[in-house]
Amino acid sequence: MHRKRAWVKGRSYPFPINLETINAFFDEQLTEDNVATFLRAKAAPFYTDRPANFEDAALASVGQELYEGFFRGYTNKQWGRAPKDIPASVFRRLPIHFKKDSNAFLHKRQGQPRDGYTKLVEKILNHENIDLEIGCHFSKNIFTDDYQHLFYSGPMDEYYNYCYGRLPYRTLHFEHEVRRGTFQDCGTVNYCDEDIPYTRIIEHKHFWPWESFPGETVITYEYSHECSGHERPYYPIHLSGGNSLYEKYVARAKEEKRTSFVGRLGTYRYIDMDRAIEEAMVAADATISCVRNGTVIPPFFHN
Repeated sequence: MHRKRAWVKGRSYPFPINLETINAFFDEQLTEDNVATFLRAKAAPFYTDRPANFEDAALASVGQELYEGFFRGYTNKQWGRAPKDIPASVFRRLPIHFKKDSNAFLHKRQGQPRDGYTKLVEKILNHENIDLEIGCHFSKNIFTDDYQHLFYSGPMDEYYNYCYGRLPYRTLHFEHEVRRGTFQDCGTVNYCDEDIPYTRIIEHKHFWPWESFPGETVITYEYSHECSGHERPYYPIHLSGGNSLYEKYVARAKEEKRTSFVGRLGTYRYIDMDRAIEEAMVAADATISCVRNGTVIPPFFHN
């Protein structure tokens, strides 16, 4: 289970926000029976059933104090934009627990590859029907004529050679350090204060508790910034007011007959690893069905 904490004004709290977080932050002794009522009272002055953006959604859910402490500064750092400019859907990805549950996910089954994702991908690619080509730059004008169908997981705007302009992305800069002992008591700590330049610190050994790490530990500082043309894009930026540039690319992509856009970059969406894997499996099953039935493979496999 992926357990996290958040650093707010010199103090560490369980995160995502749960009963323990709320009690510690407000110096209360709430229980599972009355914490929801307490939080509704905090959020009541801001309540709306149709929040227009991240800030409105957060205020309507947890109120001013928790929003200011845990979300406003972190969102500014992560996205480089004010929370009012970020869609409400980004906030809705973050669970709020009314129990002492600091698990970052609500799934019944949780885990990761025992030997890491690198080994997983290597085994997937080690198949007699797969040819791997690396170190070559993709161009649809060069590659697409040689195949019956293309599944494209790169940036959507790059596929069309940025004909309408570049879509906005955030990327990450990592700084690694080797320390003695244990640096923090969980894998991820979010740093929510805006005057701290990094967004979070990862201590990697917490993700592999079945392995032994005597003496030393590796930590990584994450810094978020705007993606320039030569950097690797990580997070697509959707704005609360819409993105006309994105709509242009989607309209063109929907006209494709021999190309399907998949993954975070190909569909320009902010989705978790489990969702990306699930959609890849759905795309594979749907493609097999289309080939068998002689129907057209769709350009997208999501709602």
